Amino acid sequence: MKTFLSSKKIRWLMVLLWMLLIFAMSHLDVAKSWVLTGHVMIAIEKNTVGNDIKTDEMSAFEEMNYYNQNEMCMILLRKAAHVFEFFGLSLSLVYAFSLNNTLRFTNIKTMAFGLVYASFDEAHQLLIVGRTGNVRDVGIDMIGVMLGILVAYIVVKRLGRLNYEN
Repeated sequence: MKTFLSSKKIRWLMVLLWMLLIFAMSHLDVAKSWVLTGHVMIAIEKNTVGNDIKTDEMSAFEEMNYYNQNEMCMILLRKAAHVFEFFGLSLSLVYAFSLNNTLRFTNIKTMAFGLVYASFDEAHQLLIVGRTGNVRDVGIDMIGVMLGILVAYIVVKRLGRLNYEN
């Protein structure tokens, strides 16, 4: 008996939704992307070291200046976001491909799909104002893909099959 989440359409819908999330994040122009990263940085600062920065009380110039002063942290967060985005895509791809493939072919297809989508994602960023496409970012994206495959592999080895069909 199939469960709702095990159906083929739902599996591929999860992949499509994750791809749309990545596309939407890549479609932000450089200023919006930088501000979004800055808000994440401030939330992390607030919850870890207790800094209570209030960007709503800053002018746009002051806010951007604050982010620029913390450029290394911003860059690390942006690279971590790449890994997270493609980790999520990888998990959804492994789940979708696992329906009709062995674990080995599922992993190969996930790696190939992840590489192609990461490349298209970087090419897409070339079309966005202030953004750049970067081969290094494809490599960072692939770290996320490989981590997703690794986590899925560990789950499969501990819990059994991914397709959950009787």
